[in-house]
Amino acid sequence: MAVFRKHSKIALEIRDKRLKVLSYFKGQSAISKRDMFCLEISQESPQEAGRKIKTFFNSNGIWPDEAILVIPRQNVTTKILDLPSQDPIELEEMAVLQAIRQIPYPKEDIISGIIPIETIPDGFTKVMHVICRKDMVERSVDIINEAGLVLSEVTLSSCGLFNRFTGNQSSVILIDCDEDNTEVVAIHEGKFVYSRGLTFGFKEQGYLEGKLENELRKTLLALGKEIPGFNPELAVFTGVTSGMTDFIRFFSEETGIKTELSDGGDGSMSFSALAGAVHGPCRVDLMSDEMRHSRRTKAVNREKVVSVTLVIAIIAVLSLLLHGRIKREEQKLLSVQDKLKKIGPVAEELERMEMAVNIKDLQSDKNKIALDTLSEIYRITPQSVSISVYKFDGKDIEIKGSAEVLSEVFRYVKSIEDSKIFRNAKVEYVTKRKAGDRECVDYEISCSIDNNTGTAER
Repeated sequence: MAVFRKHSKIALEIRDKRLKVLSYFKGQSAISKRDMFCLEISQESPQEAGRKIKTFFNSNGIWPDEAILVIPRQNVTTKILDLPSQDPIELEEMAVLQAIRQIPYPKEDIISGIIPIETIPDGFTKVMHVICRKDMVERSVDIINEAGLVLSEVTLSSCGLFNRFTGNQSSVILIDCDEDNTEVVAIHEGKFVYSRGLTFGFKEQGYLEGKLENELRKTLLALGKEIPGFNPELAVFTGVTSGMTDFIRFFSEETGIKTELSDGGDGSMSFSALAGAVHGPCRVDLMSDEMRHSRRTKAVNREKVVSVTLVIAIIAVLSLLLHGRIKREEQKLLSVQDKLKKIGPVAEELERMEMAVNIKDLQSDKNKIALDTLSEIYRITPQSVSISVYKFDGKDIEIKGSAEVLSEVFRYVKSIEDSKIFRNAKVEYVTKRKAGDRECVDYEISCSIDNNTGTAER
């Protein structure tokens, strides 16, 4: 019987020498089915790993509609931040600046995302900031691409665990037990507030004889300090839970926390995070810009292939049914081609004349564009933002100056991006400094002229 079916989704977790896959299928009769399996692969050769996955899939049934890559919690860094904005775009941009400060890698070598937790007074938002190395994600994506799968999202294993228990509004800790690692997630008042990855699993000697208990006690102590009022009412152990009955009874007696077991594995490894990932939603986006572009390109190419195939099929049918009529149309076409040959030189001369007129129009508009762009910049610049440097080379614009607060800089960038004249507005840097007895923020912003809109319309 086939592992995969039409309209199924799969979630994958790729480690050094192992691939875990969970497929989820829901039929029209509301009957759903999950299949879990593991393959031994090597990340050293994405081509070989991809071919192995592709061969396995071909031998077991139909391709899934989409694939979700789940990044293990042990491969990322997380931190709770209070950011001075409630705008999703501004929060993402602020998070990127924070990521550069937290880890010793340049901006282009990392991927970061945020999981909003709650809005707090004075316009701030509490978020969980997730950071990972781009090359680590790209190795797994390369394997997925070699296997011919369509990657729909890249998410975090902790988000998958939270999805499985998101309906619980009380304070809960989730403990996912796997063979080589353990993951802890905390839920407080229905919100995902904490995540921790332990580098040992149930195969570790002494796992249930004190090692897991000690780390859980440390986690509870840290949660009590970081989250005021957090007092877990329930501890859910999922993943590989065989043989844990005595342990959870002992843990409940020692901590006073109610415990329960939840099925989430196949007896030898945990699939809990993957199960939550296929049910969604995607709470953090860990795709790089290059991955998103590649995904869009593949989607467009697939549509082109389908369209071309359909057109070819229609042409083939019409050719068989209307062969005689096509012959007559060919004669008419030859007559039209003869006429086109006669008027061809005239058309070429008209095209050259049109080109010459366009060049003159562009030259006359050059100075007007410079004035229009400067006027637009000063129109949308708020009083609390000053400009010290303005450079325009005919296409790209560089603006330097200062603002009273950091959030004003990001709102200014958004105003530039929303203008009909400009595009690709972004903050190159922001720096806080003292100006007498108060603080101010120096900034540099770059943008480009939107050639599709132009300034003539304004």
